[in-house]
Amino acid sequence: MEQDAYSKRGRLMGKLFGRDRKTSNPAQSGNEDLNNFFHGSHDNLPVTVNHPGPQLLAKLDTSTARRYPNAAEYSTQQPPQSTLQPSVPIRTRSHSPRVRNKKGLVVRFVDTFPEVIGDGGDECSVPTAEIGKRKRAQSAPPPAQLQKIANLREGERDRAYSETQQEEFVPQPMRRTQTGFSTISDSPPQPAPPVPPAPAPAPSRDLPPEPPQNVPAVPAGTPNTSRFLDTSVVSNDEKRKSFIEINQAKQRQAEGMAFAQAVRQSSANSLEHQWEEVRHSGVGPGTPTDSRASAASSVGAESPESQFRRPPVEQSPASSNYSHTSTSSPNISQRWPSTREPPRPSESPTKRNMAVPDVGAPVDDALDIFVARTRHLFELFRLHAEAVKPILSCLPDDLARAALWWFLKGRMALEMSIRETPQTPQTQGQVSAARQQAYADLAKALWLYEEVLPEVMGQKSSSIDAEVQEVGQAITSQLRKLSSSMKRNGFLPPEDALLPQTLDRSIWLEYPAVSQDVVALLWGSRGSLAQQQSVKRIPLLATLPLGDSSELYCFGRYFVDVFLMEQGMESHPLRFPCLLSVTRAPKQAGLEFCLASQNGAVQFRIQSNKAAGPTWDDVKWRVEKCSLEVKLPRGFALATQCRPQDFKVLWGMQDFNAKSLATLQPRKDEEIVFKSTLRSFQYFDSNAQSTAFPREAVRSCEIALFEKILKESSPTGQRSYHRGFRLAVVTGPSTKVLSAVNHTYSPQTPVQFGFLRGEHNEPALLLRFDDGGSTGRMVMAFNDEPERLRFHSILVGTVVQQDEKVHSEVPITGFALSQNARSGPMKGFSQLPWSRVRIINEDTEDEIPETVLAEKLKIVVDFKCGTIADRVNVEPGELKIRLPVKDKLSLSILRQPQRDLTISLSESQVPKQTPEDMYQALQLAQRSPSVRTLTFTSQRNLHEFQEALTGFKVLFDGIAATLAISRRRMVVPIYKKWEAGATRIQVVQSENIIQVLAFFEDFHHGESMSFPLKPTDIFEAVNRNKLAGIKIDDAKFPLPRRPEGQEESAEDLAFVCLDLPEIPGEHDDITILFESEEERDAFGQCLPAPVKGSRMSRITGK
Repeated sequence: MEQDAYSKRGRLMGKLFGRDRKTSNPAQSGNEDLNNFFHGSHDNLPVTVNHPGPQLLAKLDTSTARRYPNAAEYSTQQPPQSTLQPSVPIRTRSHSPRVRNKKGLVVRFVDTFPEVIGDGGDECSVPTAEIGKRKRAQSAPPPAQLQKIANLREGERDRAYSETQQEEFVPQPMRRTQTGFSTISDSPPQPAPPVPPAPAPAPSRDLPPEPPQNVPAVPAGTPNTSRFLDTSVVSNDEKRKSFIEINQAKQRQAEGMAFAQAVRQSSANSLEHQWEEVRHSGVGPGTPTDSRASAASSVGAESPESQFRRPPVEQSPASSNYSHTSTSSPNISQRWPSTREPPRPSESPTKRNMAVPDVGAPVDDALDIFVARTRHLFELFRLHAEAVKPILSCLPDDLARAALWWFLKGRMALEMSIRETPQTPQTQGQVSAARQQAYADLAKALWLYEEVLPEVMGQKSSSIDAEVQEVGQAITSQLRKLSSSMKRNGFLPPEDALLPQTLDRSIWLEYPAVSQDVVALLWGSRGSLAQQQSVKRIPLLATLPLGDSSELYCFGRYFVDVFLMEQGMESHPLRFPCLLSVTRAPKQAGLEFCLASQNGAVQFRIQSNKAAGPTWDDVKWRVEKCSLEVKLPRGFALATQCRPQDFKVLWGMQDFNAKSLATLQPRKDEEIVFKSTLRSFQYFDSNAQSTAFPREAVRSCEIALFEKILKESSPTGQRSYHRGFRLAVVTGPSTKVLSAVNHTYSPQTPVQFGFLRGEHNEPALLLRFDDGGSTGRMVMAFNDEPERLRFHSILVGTVVQQDEKVHSEVPITGFALSQNARSGPMKGFSQLPWSRVRIINEDTEDEIPETVLAEKLKIVVDFKCGTIADRVNVEPGELKIRLPVKDKLSLSILRQPQRDLTISLSESQVPKQTPEDMYQALQLAQRSPSVRTLTFTSQRNLHEFQEALTGFKVLFDGIAATLAISRRRMVVPIYKKWEAGATRIQVVQSENIIQVLAFFEDFHHGESMSFPLKPTDIFEAVNRNKLAGIKIDDAKFPLPRRPEGQEESAEDLAFVCLDLPEIPGEHDDITILFESEEERDAFGQCLPAPVKGSRMSRITGK
């Protein structure tokens, strides 16, 4: 009969009477089905024996590709009408199946490997019948599957129903059984050979389709179509396999055979022991098996059917062996991810080595959803990548760099599309298309790292480099965060498949080929010969940063076009698409622009260190072209073309960074007097909307204090005057956000401060600022107490520098500032608790340094809650003093309008009105002459202070009862005397110059006079009306004067100048009378020549 079946007559008779034959011999029904199919007419199923060459294949039409190529075709395919009556019950194949002809017969070949259910033959210790029993016990379908049998086609319904009858099932050698997870029977498991995992059962029609995988496995008898050999619904282009698909099939076959052989070598006892370890440790099925447990499971939630079909935690020994082997063998699960059946979308190369939690837990990971909705693009990415160069020939660094490139491009495009608000349907479509492309670019990054990189490393049999692994971990972490954010804000890819025809699926960008010496220039070499200078390679995450790290701060990324031009060939530049990253190291203050290409030919940094490469001084900002130009050695130039908005942002960032750091450098007419790093700095602006500096405390801020100095040329040489301070505070390099404040403390306003303690008891200083533009307070915490004291003393003008010395320090009981000598002091000074006064001047070898044209001479007056620093930088003849007649302990100093007087106050220790009073006093001292009056505790202290201030030592200080000046008339020899009452007399000396100072009170001819004494002068002792005195014969002196006209001031005439006395215009006798002879004798001892007259023995000539 078999021979007749192979002949034409047998086939004809089989068509007429085959029904009775098949019914009478049911045992051969399975074989005859295959024979009828294989030996049928060729007009039903054409089979091509010789595969055509790859060059004759038609191109894949990716523009019309769909995410699920067979879903629509299957839904439209109507199942053939059954010839059975509805009342005829369904019979299993173990009974007498109905005779069928070839009409409606469907035979499919799966792409997966045959399922090995056990070892047989003469060498097997387990009978074949026992293997079949265990298979039947493990392959029973769930009861819910019986409800769907009626929906299957006729041939498939017979097969599905026959598989539900476990007790009558007889395995057929030529037919494949249903694949999937099996449950453990009630009977104790018997040792059996290891069984490799089987593909998951196909999803039913009412379940959502699973995202397509690289190699979809379709078991025989399921309604889904096969990938290559379906004859009813496939297109003409899919009737033959391509060359790539043939190689993939061979590779899969080799992998399966190698894995099955490895599984068979393990013994049954070791398998049970391994399974017990897995079960007791709480580990479920292994990752590869569990990831394919249900093809009907969706990403967001699982359907009831898929949950019902999910196997329990405990598996058969065969399946448990697979799980344990996959968990304990990371190399097998990582080396060929593109040729093996792919894992779930949420799997990564590191996750495949880990045991997953309970399979019953719902999958609610945003990254899983993102990958599931974009995985159908992976094969398109592979095709486009292979079209440029073989994937296996790529270096791991190139793959990691490309993954970084596409992730950054996708994330930036996604953020831009989210920020945009379309107003018209056209712009809405553009935004939607840009968002779809962003999803695809992100998927490229995931595909390169999750699939291509492990495949390449597996081919090379080498471990992943630490840097490449760090890049992959960073991409996975960032993509997970991004997916979570997209899910939270509703921006995940849509459930509908992304249309490939509208997407850019390219992986590798086109770059011009350049030589190695040009590459060295593009890497920042500055040598005359690029080959002679080695340039360090920049790490991948530094050239294409994903975000901030412990070694880098990233402020922005911009895709630009870099053009390499050669001198004389500017019209033919080489174009390099690059990513410009604005970064800064936590230990550096300056910004860096890093240009990086996808192929690694460009890694060009612009920074501040000349030794490391091009600096900002080499950059020319071309505003009209929106480009940055850098001159390179050997006649090359590099131009970076940006978008106008990006160019504006880049220019603003660099300009702000440069200006902020420039505040820490001295400007013109400035000298740096203090610079340090604060422990913390807190800024309180009265304007709540101000963003100049963070309101919270910032650690490790840089502080610099600059003294403003005005330099002028004068007949005596160049003069320097103090004009206040400038305080600059900039956040330190360890703080990412750069902030800077810059305030001026001019002598026109008092400095208000306060001493505080920080959180950790560190010394702190509070400063109030009011420079017209803004007002507020600053709190600076210093490293130690001496540092705070030094900063404070410099700011308030009381510091004693290394080349300076305190020449006098005496206590005082009062200080006042008034408009003139006769008017009272201004408000605010009388109630202050004064303590001492100091004279600070240059430290020289001389006992008394120069006091005229002395830029370091200053009077420092201390009181309990502040200080006054009066800089006495005067020209010759400018400093004048006056001694009151009635108050022997006071000294008044006349100062011309000045702009270097500094008053500082402790804000918390003075009345609220005091700062305003001090402000008014400073304004007075700035616009008009003013008088400072100091009250000392003794004349000795007064004389010490006067000597340190004027440079003249006080030899005598007393009160004369009368001072008479004889004036001779012009025509007749008659003398007229000007007599003044009580007069303050002082004799001062500087080197060989001795002067007599006389200060009058209620003298209508004047208020003061001074004249020098010489050794040639004649001094005589006289007595008059119980008064003892000394007469100076023919003395040379200027007459005391009253102001004449508006040019002369009464204040100037009331004070005397020691360094530049008035020129003598008179030569007459002057008589000075005292109340006692003791005072007269003391006065006579100070004269440069002996006194003639009585008691000459007590007078010492000079």
